[in-house]
Amino acid sequence: MLTSDGLLEASDPNGRLFGLERLTAAYTTLLERQGPLEDLLDAVRYHRGRNSLEDDVLILELTL
Repeated sequence: MLTSDGLLEASDPNGRLFGLERLTAAYTTLLERQGPLEDLLDAVRYHRGRNSLEDDVLILELTL
């Protein structure tokens, strides 16, 4: 999976970044459930609350 820094830098109402730890946990859960990649974006949306994104968000997943 490749992602832009905008995903990692998405902040919650208290200014805490989504960060690598949350990304790893959310992606691991997604893989275990074999869920859609959209679930990862939902985790970021939940973390942000009503905060808007300050940067672009890109997620690319390649499966061979």
